[in-house]
Amino acid sequence: MSACLAALGPLVLLAQNTIRVPEDAPTIQAAIDTAQAFDTVLVATGTYVETIDFLGKPITVRSESGSDVTIIDGGDGSHLPVVSFRNGEGPESVLRGFTVTGGDNRSADFLGGGISCAGDTAPYTSPTIAECVITLNRTGLVGGGVAGNPVLEDCKISANIAFIGGGGVWGAPVMRRCLVSGNLAYDGGGLHLIESGALSVLIEDCVVIDNMASDGARGGGVNIASPGAVLRRCLVARNYGVGYLGQTAVSGAGVCVEAFPPPLLERCTIVGNRVKDPSLYSQNVGGLAGAATLVDCIVRANDHVDLHRSSEASYSNVEGGFPGIGNLDLDPLFVDAPNGDYRLAAGSPCIDTGDPKGALDLDGTRADQGAFYYPQANVIPRNGSGVNRACFSSLTPPFVGSTWNARVDATGHAGASISGFLVVTQPLPTPLTTLSGELLIQVGSVRIARYVSASTGAFDDFAVPIPLDTALVGFAAYAQAFVLGGATELCNALDLKLGN
Repeated sequence: MSACLAALGPLVLLAQNTIRVPEDAPTIQAAIDTAQAFDTVLVATGTYVETIDFLGKPITVRSESGSDVTIIDGGDGSHLPVVSFRNGEGPESVLRGFTVTGGDNRSADFLGGGISCAGDTAPYTSPTIAECVITLNRTGLVGGGVAGNPVLEDCKISANIAFIGGGGVWGAPVMRRCLVSGNLAYDGGGLHLIESGALSVLIEDCVVIDNMASDGARGGGVNIASPGAVLRRCLVARNYGVGYLGQTAVSGAGVCVEAFPPPLLERCTIVGNRVKDPSLYSQNVGGLAGAATLVDCIVRANDHVDLHRSSEASYSNVEGGFPGIGNLDLDPLFVDAPNGDYRLAAGSPCIDTGDPKGALDLDGTRADQGAFYYPQANVIPRNGSGVNRACFSSLTPPFVGSTWNARVDATGHAGASISGFLVVTQPLPTPLTTLSGELLIQVGSVRIARYVSASTGAFDDFAVPIPLDTALVGFAAYAQAFVLGGATELCNALDLKLGN
């Protein structure tokens, strides 16, 4: 095997070159033209007025300094998408860290103004697009910002226009941690999700806000025509559905569903979506229109109807009430809804009222309702196989801006002279057996603090100040105590989550 790897080594090295723009090639496209599989095209700061095509190559095109200062401007007069993936590209074709703007797709298929992962024949392509700003692009058909089936991660997709569908994104994408705002289309102002063979549409941790569906009025924020699509921990807020001179019903200013089996919306917040020029002849829905399955969601303060009765909901907070186990009809107590802050405030009825059988929130507590969980101060004891004495405990919750009080019980340790604990950033998933007991934390990870004091031989109490820094809310730390004197003894560990 080693001989085979040695023989392949030179080939692997040749296939992973870095081509610098403009040092090695004058334009991004020139670099792509010469790139081989798995090469990297590294682009310096600047504005590049061109349209580019990945040509089916599994390569990475990335900026040196990020999207704020590295721009691909499609205003070169070609009237093509700014970036094209139209030759079978998959996840190994990567675009990272650019602003993509100025696209005005007037080609024969009109698929995608900013980024096109879709030609006039299927299958559509599925490249990886990360840390990009996709803005001020347009097309005469679908996908003002993006068309096709890409993986989109940590992108901002704003102020794009599609004449028919998907002002921001049209297709069957996987999206994580994206902001979709201020886009416009006939249907699906923000997102228009379609069926695309066996591909699963997954939208996670995304914010879809201030988009508009005009005239068609289906899905100001999101139009779902993809069976079995999943939206998880998403905010859909302040989107508009516009009826045509009062003649067209608005079917979901927030979300419109046109798919079966129904999509799943889990821990989503659909709030403050508006109907403009409502139809005088049929029902207008400001929240979610059509049949969907909702779990742990908040649907409130939308114009006209909040949630269509063909949907099913459980453990959700729906204005006006909705049949289903665990549902509420109470003010969710957002932090500052008028200014767009839809996090839960202290005392919200949505805290710890999600599905008790669902996954726990990141703070280790029962699921909250809505897109943003409320970070609670939490301490979880952990003791491996149970060999260590359980002598380490928390006396108060670890709130940001407070003093956390912890205790090491040295009563059972003969000759105890010193006690304390070490706080680090990583636990040990599998305990490490030592002569002093089981080690439960990764002492090689980042050490946050070490607290040591002379032992009383009984209860040794520690007061740990936690800075008043909101960036620390939700922070995870891992601590393990010890007692010295006569012999070293390792105690249990505590897994800490800092809360408000």
